[in-house]
Amino acid sequence: MKKKLKKVKTRMNQRAKEFELQLANSDSKDRSLFERSSENKSKIQKNLKEINKLISAPSSGTWPENKVSVLDRSLGELDRMFAKTVNIKQLESAGDADRNCFREQSGFAVICRVLLLANENFQKSIVTLPAK
Repeated sequence: MKKKLKKVKTRMNQRAKEFELQLANSDSKDRSLFERSSENKSKIQKNLKEINKLISAPSSGTWPENKVSVLDRSLGELDRMFAKTVNIKQLESAGDADRNCFREQSGFAVICRVLLLANENFQKSIVTLPAK
């Protein structure tokens, strides 16, 4: 058992060194995309957390106006963040970092939950989200 663990450990260390060498030899564009973090990470996290909190809260009947405005504001901020299309290379990679951050924070799952909530209520003829 100890021999197998030692072999696995040496193999993992070898592959880590190979990866580091490969990363160092790759061109700077690939490296910058890999290492770059999103400048809007905190905004993305905050908006997704607010949306998730709204969806998770139990509700009966139509949502109050304040919940609808919070949902609208959070979705609007996310939309504006991703709608920025700039032709400068540096800002394009920033947009990629934002999209990667959104994906890592399970943003697609949260948006799908909003759509499922609307769809379920439409099928049941219960109006939770008013048409705005």
